[in-house]
Amino acid sequence: MRNSICILLVLCGMLLCGIRGHGQDIRLWVAASSDVHGAIFPYDLGTGRSLPYSLAHLSTFLKQLRSKAGENLVLLDNGDLIQGDPASYHANFVAAEDTHLFVRAMNYLGYDAATVGNHDIEAGHAVYDRFRDQLGIPWMAANAVHTGKDQPWFRPYHIVERQGIRIAILGLVTPSIPEWLPPVLWEGMEFKDMASEASRWMDTIQLRESPDLVIGLFHSGADTSWMKQGFQAPGHENAAAWVAHSVKGFDVIFCGHDHQGWNMKVAGPGGDSVLILGTTSRARDVALAEIVLTKDVQGSLTKQIRGNLVLLSDYPPDADFLSRFSTDIHSIREFVADTLGWLDTTLIAAEAVFGPCPFTDLIHRAQMDLSGADISFTAPLSTRSRLLPGPMTTGMLFDLYRYENYLYVMELQGKEIDGFLEHAVKGWFSMMRIPEDALLDYEREPDGRIRVRYGQPQTKGIFYHFSSAAGLRYTLDLCGPPGDRVQILGMSNGQDFHADSVYRVAVNSYRGSGGGGHLTMGAGIARDSLASRVIWTSDHDLRYHLMDWFRQHSPVQHKKVTEWGLVPEGWYREAVLRERPLWGLP
Repeated sequence: MRNSICILLVLCGMLLCGIRGHGQDIRLWVAASSDVHGAIFPYDLGTGRSLPYSLAHLSTFLKQLRSKAGENLVLLDNGDLIQGDPASYHANFVAAEDTHLFVRAMNYLGYDAATVGNHDIEAGHAVYDRFRDQLGIPWMAANAVHTGKDQPWFRPYHIVERQGIRIAILGLVTPSIPEWLPPVLWEGMEFKDMASEASRWMDTIQLRESPDLVIGLFHSGADTSWMKQGFQAPGHENAAAWVAHSVKGFDVIFCGHDHQGWNMKVAGPGGDSVLILGTTSRARDVALAEIVLTKDVQGSLTKQIRGNLVLLSDYPPDADFLSRFSTDIHSIREFVADTLGWLDTTLIAAEAVFGPCPFTDLIHRAQMDLSGADISFTAPLSTRSRLLPGPMTTGMLFDLYRYENYLYVMELQGKEIDGFLEHAVKGWFSMMRIPEDALLDYEREPDGRIRVRYGQPQTKGIFYHFSSAAGLRYTLDLCGPPGDRVQILGMSNGQDFHADSVYRVAVNSYRGSGGGGHLTMGAGIARDSLASRVIWTSDHDLRYHLMDWFRQHSPVQHKKVTEWGLVPEGWYREAVLRERPLWGLP
């Protein structure tokens, strides 16, 4: 009798558990940061300006979310984390013997997994391999493989469980890294097409893991018209939408890299829809997917998924987070406060979009001094930087030069230099037909107004592709047809310029590796031939060398090294007066 009662109680318990497992909602939250670019603290440590967003703000948001979600939160990062700020530079190269600051921050915030970004690779093997080994959670990129093998350099995917729900997270990185970074930074790796690798690993995940949810964590954008590539182009830089459309099995894809801020649904291959979420940059926001799963009596899951981009400026920085890393903040502040020399002129980056200016003159001058090249190419790496006369500190260099590019000297023929400059004009200066036309080639709203983002006008071309040259005398015809707008008059040293002569040209490693297409589409050089044109490479990143250059040349005064202008000159002058106020310039 007692045994019968026990069996009956067990059966009742099993029945009740079964009933609870069916028909009830399971609510999960998946949050993903992306393209933080070193913005760990609520201030720009280079300039001292406060910031209304950072990982310290994210910490406050996560505390509030966890009070609701409890253990049902999955926290991810989508790459480009450890580059772009004095805090990340200090952690990468100055405090290189310590546990990486961003490893400790990710542990504090409770991340579950992360994907590698192209700017993380920019830091070099010594940095990102150390970061991967210290991290303690999977750092993923299934399509970054050992050269000649299918073995990923990083982890391909990760499985987490919440409430008995198995969640597979597949990491991919944009395969365009070899177009931007010198081979020494990704030596031993190759980068495969995202869609083909997503399909291959999806089969593996479904076979081995039987997941209830599949999440893509892709350091790649979702703008299918990016760089005018076809939607299905192999090796597409921003293939997140194409993967969602062509590879069956994804429920949510978190994207990044393009800083656009995405929240949309894309038709999947089976007629279903896939939510695509992507942040902007610098921890301005965090992408959040809220997922409700309902299991029916047959055990099938019904999924309701909605997405949101949460503005982190709506949350205060977390005092506990700042206290935990106060020693790091002090060390970084000492690093950036180091005075390198004296600056005797004002440098305003936004002036570079209108033509020659002291900001780009200084970079040209340093590149030619450091390399001994005949000609220098550079572009502004920011349109917001403003350096005032006075002590030049290490921190100010991050406003002058934002990326860890190396410096190259390449051998280019005169006709290739001309093609480079013609390409640089695209998306920068408009083709004026009357004096009242806009000087710059702006993006427009449907009603014709100039599109504004983050308080600045948007041009069709990206500002860091607005390359100019030093060492040459040339003009740019604002009324000229595409491909025939630049006229090179000669060398700045008075020598003639010849289309068939070979010149030593200083460029940063991004441009020299093909970034922006200036050398491939403009100069017509085959991508696999670019490396053979490089005859000298700096032994450290350019910002490192700029530190020494400032020490040796202090006080640094403006020295005009660019000799180019725009014609018709009268049209140009009138247009500049009209458009400078749009950029916050007098």
